[in-house]
Amino acid sequence: MPFAYLRDEARGGRMDSRLMAVVAQGDCGRVYLSPTAEMEEVAKHTDPRGVPETRLPDKALGFRVQQYGMVRWQDLFTPRQLVALTTFSDLVGEAMGEIKRDAIASGLPDDDVPLRDGGTGARSACRGCGRVSGAGAKQTIGYL
Repeated sequence: MPFAYLRDEARGGRMDSRLMAVVAQGDCGRVYLSPTAEMEEVAKHTDPRGVPETRLPDKALGFRVQQYGMVRWQDLFTPRQLVALTTFSDLVGEAMGEIKRDAIASGLPDDDVPLRDGGTGARSACRGCGRVSGAGAKQTIGYL
């Protein structure tokens, strides 16, 4: 098929995604299951909340999805993936708040000095943990 045809179909809203497999934890590791019709419906009608409306750059070197009608970052993901990503993001934020409270309770100073400026207080502890957690969430994206 010519790329022009594919791009026109995508921009016209006539392309979609399909759930290809469901990954579950089995006794011997991961198990890949064919999705049932019910699983496909649940995945298709998932309603992500709190998704940023940020637009993609009009032109970017090596990044040409805009030609297929994907003009916002959220267009790059299925609703199911967006729910997972926003959930991870929310949990990292919550964890950072708990880490800061715990750090203050354990005696670290509440000095508001960031890690990049040599901070060793509660803010630095929670931000450092937040960065590591965020990096872990980023690695998870490939499995969604």
